[in-house]
Amino acid sequence: MKIFPTKHFKFTLNGNNPEKYIELLKSKTLESNSLSTKSTNKEFIGRINGSYFEIIGSEIGIGAFIVLRGNFLNDAINIVAEINPPFKKLISVLFILVIASIAYNGFIIGFPAALGMLIPLMIFIGFVRFVFLRLFFYKAINLIFKKFTSILNLNQTRI
Repeated sequence: MKIFPTKHFKFTLNGNNPEKYIELLKSKTLESNSLSTKSTNKEFIGRINGSYFEIIGSEIGIGAFIVLRGNFLNDAINIVAEINPPFKKLISVLFILVIASIAYNGFIIGFPAALGMLIPLMIFIGFVRFVFLRLFFYKAINLIFKKFTSILNLNQTRI
């Protein structure tokens, strides 16, 4: 089981000229080595090196949650959408704190009594992972892909 969700996409290009799509994406992207939101009038923030790109949405708040990493090919774009690494670290710290609280209570009140906290804390971890994280992930993907597909005028191909 993967802790953090990822999603793979493949888009077909309208024509065999990926250079015009790269230039269009460059014109809508604020060049930045850090994948964090800034106040800008551009649609995306990130880096584009040749046919490879890493971008985030420019909206303050939800924009930096998802990173799109992709490659332009002759007639398609392969994209992997995943959670931005700083958010992965923050969520991992939350999970570690939950597990550490069980161990701490085990030493304070004894391990048999601390195991009674195991089920509620595991329900909490499951709720955060499978409900909150999944809903927030798909909401962020829908927002960034509406922009991405409308700007580049792309057709999605199933993977």
